[in-house]
Amino acid sequence: MTSRAVYRVPATTSRARVAVWRELKRVGALYVRQAVCVLPDRVRERLDKIRARIGELEGGGGSGQD
Repeated sequence: MTSRAVYRVPATTSRARVAVWRELKRVGALYVRQAVCVLPDRVRERLDKIRARIGELEGGGGSGQD
């Protein structure tokens, strides 16, 4: 089974977007489109850390759905 993630980060800096993109790619995310990706099950434990990172960037968090 996989999960999907939809997120938003501030558009003011590409550094924030790239940081989130790199973290998600590192855990095996496959992007469907910009800011929408499919995640393998094995990343569930890391998803909370990624959500916190997005929150730190004031991007309004994100949603992860099964």
